[in-house]
Amino acid sequence: GGCEVHGFRVREGAPRVELTDSVRYQEGMDELAGFKSFCEWAMMCDMAGLVARICRPITPKDEDQGR
Repeated sequence: GGCEVHGFRVREGAPRVELTDSVRYQEGMDELAGFKSFCEWAMMCDMAGLVARICRPITPKDEDQGR
């Protein structure tokens, strides 16, 4: 297989932008926070709780049920 090469250019005199203003950055940070929360729960949960959460059908989250 071939090797792909990617490049980018920086526009001189462009105004400075904050990384935290990026929608993609914020989405990534939200995903990371969700993953950290799940990891904390998984490490503190007992075996029955893990089995109950993992061994069930995958369904859309029902906001009214608080799951």
